[in-house]
This record gives sequence, structure tokens and C-alpha cells, in this order.
Amino acid sequence: MYRQMLDAAWAALLATGHGPATDTILIGELAPRGADEWGVFSGMKPLVFLRALYCVSSAYRSLGGEAARIRGCPTTAAGSRRFRAQHPALFEATGVADHPYLRWYPPTVEPDPDPTNGSSTADYASLAVIGHLTGALDRLQRVYGSSRRLPVFDTEFGYITSPPKHSPDGRARYVSPATAAYYMNWSEYVSWRNPRIRSFAQFPIYDPVRPLRSNGWGGYASGLLTWNGVPKATYAAWRLPVFLPIISTRRGRSLEVWGCVRPAPFAAFDTGAAQTVAIQFARGSSRASGPFTTIQTVTLGGTSSCYFDLRVKFPASGTVRLGYTYPPSDPLLPAQQGQIVSRSVQVTLHR
Repeated sequence: MYRQMLDAAWAALLATGHGPATDTILIGELAPRGADEWGVFSGMKPLVFLRALYCVSSAYRSLGGEAARIRGCPTTAAGSRRFRAQHPALFEATGVADHPYLRWYPPTVEPDPDPTNGSSTADYASLAVIGHLTGALDRLQRVYGSSRRLPVFDTEFGYITSPPKHSPDGRARYVSPATAAYYMNWSEYVSWRNPRIRSFAQFPIYDPVRPLRSNGWGGYASGLLTWNGVPKATYAAWRLPVFLPIISTRRGRSLEVWGCVRPAPFAAFDTGAAQTVAIQFARGSSRASGPFTTIQTVTLGGTSSCYFDLRVKFPASGTVRLGYTYPPSDPLLPAQQGQIVSRSVQVTLHR
């Protein structure tokens, strides 16, 4: 059914003057995980779905006979040779959309087997195992003689937080808003470094419903704001991401500082002026740190990107954050005047 929908949509787009040369056209919109058993709430594993979509077996060989017929696939070798031409969206789309949610795990962890259902995660497509997805996409293309390396577009991502969400049975270990903010920035850094990932998304803005303490229900509480509009720690982390892959080094050595100023491209577009972000530092621990001072200023380039990545030498152990000031001349950002800051990161220098 989905293959037929792709065929129809692709034909309609081309017939109305659209196409991958001028438009971003994504297929898939995959979930990050699934189950082996079928049922109303047991989603299919994403790589199982992709193999059926492309009419191949778990060994990435063209299906035949009854296995092919029930999936609407070619049942002969001659039919398989026509498959690529008959289903161009599978080969010519801009990329594949994925929702690489990580539950309560950091961005480098996807337990195998899945602790919630005991299933193998080999066919998952979460951020921690995104190589499973890109590897499968490459193999699917090669089955039909294509050398395309379809990029992945993250079109939905976030971390459910506790509060407001909690698990009455203890199976789900939702993270705190502060941990979610850390994991969110880490995940965006991991995505930014991966050349196969073309986008990073946040879902949603608001937590959807007022939580009920009796049963742990808080909806899909991965928002940046609570259901009634109070900013969570993830709000600042999304607006001004910062991540240091390594937070400890010897004195005199530099550390990588990666970040993004989310409003900067829009402010640059509105005002025509380059935007800058300050790397700020305070000596001491987070509880006994002194005042923040700017130790380096970074100029962001144009309206196409919010990101920067550089190495910085710090004068001592202490706390690092980013600071950005909205341009007062921007009439489209009247509610955001003044400086905003990122979450804080502790760095340690040793002899």
C-alpha cells in the first residue's frame, strides 16, 4: 500500500512541475523501533518495513514466489529488473525521513536486546544505531544496480521528561529536564557530525496535556515548554545548543566547543547584519563559580547555518556557557530582546 502511495505521489508531483532537482521530497517517515509480534500497538521494525518496501528478503535478495506476491512485489526475475523504473520514488527521492527517538538513552546507546520487549535491535533506526539504517539503504539500492547513498532527514526528535511523565510500573526511566537538555545537545552534535544526516528536529514545542499523577500520564512530554507554557531546561538547550565532547584536559591544551545559535540565521536575514555569540567562562565549580566573562567571540556566517565548531583554551577549571544578544533593531523579534544563555558545562583542567 505504501509503495503504491509513493508511486502516485511521485507521478503527481512530476506532473505539476515538481521534482527532486528543485524540491526536497522525502519518503519513509520511519519509527525508530518496533516489535517482532503484530498487534494494534506493535509497530513494525523500520528495517523490516524497508526490506518489504523494496521487495527483498532479510538477506537482501529479491523476493520471489508467494513471499513476493503477498507484498505486491515482482514474482519473476524479469519483473525484478523492471522494479527500479516502475518505482522511481524509491531511488530518486531526496532522502529518507526518520524519527530517531532514543527513549531515555543517551545518543550513543541502544540496548540490545531491547529491555522493554526482549527483541533484537538489529532492525532499529534510532540515532544510536543510525548506521543500521544507512547501511540498509545502501544495500537496498545496490540490489537494483543503484549507487545512491540516500541521506537521512531527522524529522521528529526529543526526550520525554520526568516531570511531568512518570512510569507507574517502573519500566520506563524518563530523564529529568536537565538530563534531557544535555542529551538533546549531544544528539544534535552527533547528528551534525554525521554526513548522512541532513536535519535535526524537535517535537513538540509544548507538552501536550496536563499530567495526571495517578497514572503517570503526561502525554508525549518531550516539549520545550510545559503544558501551561513554563520553559523546561530543554527550552534554553534548544534555543542555544552547546556541547563539549571532552570536558577534561591538561592545562594549556584546548577543548572542542561546538554550538548553535538557533535565532541567528533569522536575525541575520531580518537585519542584514552578521551575528555573534560569546563563549563565556566562570572560574570554579558550578556552586562556587565567579562571574561569567567572555573569553572568545564567534561570528556566525550568513543566513544558512546556526553552527560553529572550534577549539578553545580555558584559563582554569570552571563553567562554560554561550551568550547571545538579540539585535534590538529586529522588529520581528520584539519579545526576545536582551541576552540569552545556554545551559552550563563544567570543564576540568589538570596538571
